[in-house]
Amino acid sequence: MAPIWSQTSLEGIITEQETGEGLIGAQIILKQNKVFIAGAHTDFEGYYRLNNLDPGDDVEVSYVGFQTQHINGSLFAKGK
Repeated sequence: MAPIWSQTSLEGIITEQETGEGLIGAQIILKQNKVFIAGAHTDFEGYYRLNNLDPGDDVEVSYVGFQTQHINGSLFAKGK
């Protein structure tokens, strides 16, 4: 029997709430048990993509001049 695994990814566009414009260079950080495991920055349209994530990883989004946003990984856990 061949081993089976799945790859989980997280992608999206970070935008400024009032104008809807993409934020260039916003930082997306993934943490597991408060330890950095991966990160990315948005492109010129505010798009980002992170691959090979584990369900339950916490996400932190930051950008100069804006309040840092934290998303608890339990929202991404299987079955939720």
